[in-house]
Amino acid sequence: MGGPLDGVKVVELGVVVAGPACAGILLDWGAEVVKVEPPEGDPHRGNTITALFELDNRGKRSVCLDLKNEAAREVLLQLLAGADVLVTNLRLAALARLGLDYETLSARFPRLVYAAATGYGVTGARSGRGQARVRHGRLLVARGNRVRAHPGGNAAAGLPAGPG
Repeated sequence: MGGPLDGVKVVELGVVVAGPACAGILLDWGAEVVKVEPPEGDPHRGNTITALFELDNRGKRSVCLDLKNEAAREVLLQLLAGADVLVTNLRLAALARLGLDYETLSARFPRLVYAAATGYGVTGARSGRGQARVRHGRLLVARGNRVRAHPGGNAAAGLPAGPG
């Protein structure tokens, strides 16, 4: 394909939009992207706007790994050994529990660029909170301790309007 990132290898641990969209832009610029999905797949796959999932994930290679399994984490580490960039929007605490946090990976792979998108930043009272969730076909957005229907989420997902 060619582009300014031709030859750059990206591993994506991303779900829903932020991580996949970021890695998708890198792919547009010529990078090779491998999307790592859990056994149940990206929660965005088929649950909301299918076209958006397809747009963010087109052209990527994909591998299914259960990162709670030690052997699967070893496969991921082998992918990272040959990668230039890791893109993730998984919760930082979950990544740390799996040994996939910045400190651990940067010590093992000092040249790896670790790009983490978070909902509320890296520090502060809200830093560990998630972003969007999809439940029962309804697009919901977490804001602090509250979860509310995303305005227009049902319509955008092709679902009937109505209470949450």
